[in-house]
Amino acid sequence: MPLSVTKASAEDQEDVLPENGRLYECTVLYPLSLSQKEEQDLRKNIEMFFTEVGGQQVAFDVWGRRGLAYAIGGAHEGNFVVYHYHLDPAHVREVDRQIRILPGVLRHLLIKLPEGYSIVRYSQLFEIWQEEQKTSVVRERITKEEHLKKRVIERASKRTVSEKPDRSKGGLTAQALTKGIEKIISDEDIHL
Repeated sequence: MPLSVTKASAEDQEDVLPENGRLYECTVLYPLSLSQKEEQDLRKNIEMFFTEVGGQQVAFDVWGRRGLAYAIGGAHEGNFVVYHYHLDPAHVREVDRQIRILPGVLRHLLIKLPEGYSIVRYSQLFEIWQEEQKTSVVRERITKEEHLKKRVIERASKRTVSEKPDRSKGGLTAQALTKGIEKIISDEDIHL
């Protein structure tokens, strides 16, 4: 059953959120080498920074393990987490500063989202994209195999046609037959 947002529920949501707040997205990158406990502590600290300044969490998305374009702090892979918070703009610099000095964070990005922005769970979209890639790769392999089979059949049929003697003209010509016989009986080849 699809969800529908009524005017009353949208107004209720606005009442819960601060009047002067804006929607912010915070993406955090941390190394794979963190233990599970360190990872949980890191996430709790980040969430604590937002709640201390009155931010309200709207969404949370774990992108998980991703390769990096270049090494950051010796790490070639990292875990990504994306937070969406409704926050007063006056507190953004403070939260940004606290995340910047938090141990275990390789990089982070805190941005203000435009009005009317709809939050998308990229982790789910990525999984859907991976499945589509797998099916497209399989389809591509099948078409390549079919194309290769057609080419092999065409080449084989061309070879059999070119190897068959032309029987419509009566087979070998008399001149070709004479040359073949002379070659077989020539004195040069006989060694006595």
